[in-house]
Amino acid sequence: TVKNAINLFIEKGLQSFGFIGGDGVKHDHIQERDIRAVAFSEYVRSLDKNTHPMFVNGPFSVDNGYKLGKEVLKKCKDDLPEAFLVASDTLAVGVLQAFNEENVIVPRDTQILSINNSNIVKYVSPPLSSYDIDQQEMVDMALRMLTSLIIRPDQAHIDVSMNTKLIVRKSFVPKG
Repeated sequence: TVKNAINLFIEKGLQSFGFIGGDGVKHDHIQERDIRAVAFSEYVRSLDKNTHPMFVNGPFSVDNGYKLGKEVLKKCKDDLPEAFLVASDTLAVGVLQAFNEENVIVPRDTQILSINNSNIVKYVSPPLSSYDIDQQEMVDMALRMLTSLIIRPDQAHIDVSMNTKLIVRKSFVPKG
């Protein structure tokens, strides 16, 4: 999903784009980086692109999205990236509110692409383009993995990637 978003930004001819996200999962008092932030950082580096700002801190909440949106504007309002990938819809709603308060017009001044396609994104202004994740498929996969782990607790750790589908609304429209 993250690679796809970056590729869409590049295909559209955008030269600058950033990432806004939250903290990853905490295990045994160790804070992990969110996989979306890691994927963004590594993929941009692999493409040998210019530095792209990343704002990653705190929980995945509307309030934190608002704070991160304010931080973005404080640090780069005069040189705002052309687009942002936001790690979740809840963060994106807060970011959008912060931008609206400072008269940053989405998608004219910057564009936003989000992840999760929660119900709220079609009702904010502008409606957010967002990657849809099949929640039922995710639950089914988690239950299969949990059942397998209960049956064979010594099995190797596996990572799972889920397919996503971009739902295009007004905050970001891909080229073509």
